[in-house]
Amino acid sequence: MQRLDSLWKAVNIVSSVRDLAVESKTYQWDITPPITFFLHVEHADVTLKRHTLPMISARVELQAGFGWQVATDQDHAGVYIVAKRKPVIGTMGRGKFYITLPHDIHVTLKLEHCQLTLDDLNTTLDLPPHNHAIETS
Repeated sequence: MQRLDSLWKAVNIVSSVRDLAVESKTYQWDITPPITFFLHVEHADVTLKRHTLPMISARVELQAGFGWQVATDQDHAGVYIVAKRKPVIGTMGRGKFYITLPHDIHVTLKLEHCQLTLDDLNTTLDLPPHNHAIETS
């Protein structure tokens, strides 16, 4: 029983350390359509939600935030977010991106090993085939 208690304490400590290592940041951009929103992320859960306001907001939660590089930018053509994990130390964490954007803008996504959730969407979605070379024996 003592061994089980020690194991349970260790699990709780690891869970607490993981929760402390989550870095959260919120970004917001006022926009004037027509523009494009571009998101390039890897190993993340991405949720896109539409609204009627002339702004884009992004809430980003990064596990092991020290292992990520995040860059954002805005110009007359669009709003851009790129988030990549750093080699070696970045492999410990996964990201969560909650994006809220207007109905009347173009969205371009470059996703690598991601889960995508689309909320309140009216669109045509075209997903090209996966471009890995097929090996034959």
